[in-house]
Amino acid sequence: LLCIKEKAAEDSAGHFRMYGVCFVDTSVGRFHVGQFRDDRHCSRFRTLVAHYCPVQILFEKGNLSAETKKILKGCLSFAMQEGLNSGSQFWDASKTLKVLAEEGYFKELKNGDGSILLPEVLKSMTSASDSLGLSAGENYELAVSA
Repeated sequence: LLCIKEKAAEDSAGHFRMYGVCFVDTSVGRFHVGQFRDDRHCSRFRTLVAHYCPVQILFEKGNLSAETKKILKGCLSFAMQEGLNSGSQFWDASKTLKVLAEEGYFKELKNGDGSILLPEVLKSMTSASDSLGLSAGENYELAVSA
């Protein structure tokens, strides 16, 4: 399973993309969450999907660029691909963190006061200025949303 969130941007060096991804490596039973900058040819994204071949791909409707759609259609045509509605089915980072904290997904991780903690990898992606951990850090908005 691979979940993708993409954001196109431009700087003085030209056009680039930012990807937020979350995927499950079933061969070892691990979740991977991350965000990375990619070139206009989507080299890193192509490498990711070649190395970890997903069976199902989830993405936010209307969010993917034509180039990313082309990669999904060409390289991963065998994978089930589903666009999710923004907000109701595909959440932003704030809603994702709020649901994880309030719905008891990590109830085995408790703070001294009984409040639920996030796993270290997710905690490192939250804003340092948010003591409640309900907002994503500056460079992790796409990753937490995915």
